[in-house]
Amino acid sequence: MVTLPAIEPILREFFGNLASLEPTTRLQQDLHLGGDDVDELLEKIVATYGTDFSELDFDAFFPNETDALSYYWTSLIGCKSDKKEFTLGHLVDVINRGQWFDPVAPGATPPATRISP
Repeated sequence: MVTLPAIEPILREFFGNLASLEPTTRLQQDLHLGGDDVDELLEKIVATYGTDFSELDFDAFFPNETDALSYYWTSLIGCKSDKKEFTLGHLVDVINRGQWFDPVAPGATPPATRISP
């Protein structure tokens, strides 16, 4: 089973030692990851763990390379991102499952545990 400390060396290549890497840390909103940087990170994850991200709706979670800088600047003045949250904890869960699945909203029941009527 993969843990956050296990993937920390890969994450540190992108974020250095300045960033706090916690399960609740959000890739786009907290670490300002977007565009080609996301592609590079996910390619490293795929190469290391074989995780399938083909179902990830990139635009729902990250700005493209052209818009990434404007998202960063607007976050500095307190504007909230319109992108869905993708946390490091969810990244670990995706790696362990072996394929992408959308994060569960806080307070919602995960699909695997939902009881049908």
